[in-house]
Amino acid sequence: MEGIMNKVGRILPLLVALLLFVQQCTAAKTCYSGDRDALLAFKALLSDPYGILSDWDTNPDCCTWLQSRAYRVTTCNSNGRVTSLKMGKALEYKPGPVYFKVSAGEYAPSLGNLTYLEKLDLETIYSGGSTVPATWAKLVHLSNVTLDVLLGGPLPGTVVKHWPLKWLNLANNELNGTIPSELCKSTLKTLELAGNSFSGQIPSCLSRFPATSFGPTGNAGLCGAPLTACK
Repeated sequence: MEGIMNKVGRILPLLVALLLFVQQCTAAKTCYSGDRDALLAFKALLSDPYGILSDWDTNPDCCTWLQSRAYRVTTCNSNGRVTSLKMGKALEYKPGPVYFKVSAGEYAPSLGNLTYLEKLDLETIYSGGSTVPATWAKLVHLSNVTLDVLLGGPLPGTVVKHWPLKWLNLANNELNGTIPSELCKSTLKTLELAGNSFSGQIPSCLSRFPATSFGPTGNAGLCGAPLTACK
């Protein structure tokens, strides 16, 4: 009996530690309420006739929204802060489209409140010419951006200068004006700007990227390396 009690005495602290670990992991799945509010404000601007995003209204934990074995719309860190929002091509397997209802003004300004966001992929939520919102300047952890959503207007340097970019894919939007020099980041490894209406000289710091980063479609007014020299 004494031997059994000794074994129980050794095992019990391990069981307690395991229980505490499981509780911490479970707690970490619950999203930060401010992030949930920001995402619900974004959803309020969307048309969702097939109810693809219905669990956004019924599930209080935004860290587990619309997840399957192959696809995750949201990913959170251990503190329940949203680090990734992915509404890209994989949504197309669902029964119907989700649209952005607003055709002017700023695009999804509430997403600027996701201040721990590192990855933003919105390939299917078309904007109808809305512009990049000033609030996205608060996304100081944003390193991976894919926005094929028909954004319009200029690409504001006052916003992108705050993003620690590694990947930027803005191909096939309706962006115009000059390419901001604030994209001159040594961390930027991938750049896709084809299919827009940018004009003027390409910042010399971006000449390291191939010509395909700027064309062959769109951007007829661009000049400078790696394209033809400016006149």
